[in-house]
Amino acid sequence: MKRADLAANALPGLNLTVRSADGDGNGSAEAIAECNAGELAVGGGVNVQKATANERISSLVSRPSPNQVGSVPTAWEGKVFYETATPGATVRTYVVCASD
Repeated sequence: MKRADLAANALPGLNLTVRSADGDGNGSAEAIAECNAGELAVGGGVNVQKATANERISSLVSRPSPNQVGSVPTAWEGKVFYETATPGATVRTYVVCASD
């Protein structure tokens, strides 16, 4: 089965689109990938690109947004905290958006 066929059959009747956002910072990096109006977030993830081999990640947040119980997610939040003080850690957050 081709990848496109698999994706089309994963959630019949829904159109799936992957969107992304980038963020960076000194000590932490955050990015929130948002769905377009009328779309719902059905999944997501985070990719961390470290600036140097010595940077150490201390924690990672990857969650739907808003993330309150009973809310309808329309975005995905990605945040990384790193122990070194050098700037340059970059986070790319992905959201899988569904629409009918």
